[in-house]
Amino acid sequence: MYLAQKAWQLARQLNFDKGRGRAQGVIGMVLRERGELPKAYANQQIALQLSCQSHNPEGEASTLNGLGNISLDLRQYPEAIEHYRASEVLYRRL
Repeated sequence: MYLAQKAWQLARQLNFDKGRGRAQGVIGMVLRERGELPKAYANQQIALQLSCQSHNPEGEASTLNGLGNISLDLRQYPEAIEHYRASEVLYRRL
């Protein structure tokens, strides 16, 4: 978590939204592993927004997959499937 937060801060200082999106996604993954699912989901949503803004389809796909994982953990199955399918579309394009 410490390194992801440092990466986020550095990316912010450099105005590097792609890096901020990646760091935000890692923060979301760490929070998921800690069991802090609502916080993890919120962080992944921010990561998705940053990935979209920076035109980073790989980041979008990864983040959508992360949102699917969290939705699955929360037993929100239709939402999880939606995220996984959107992720798959992007990964196939890549």
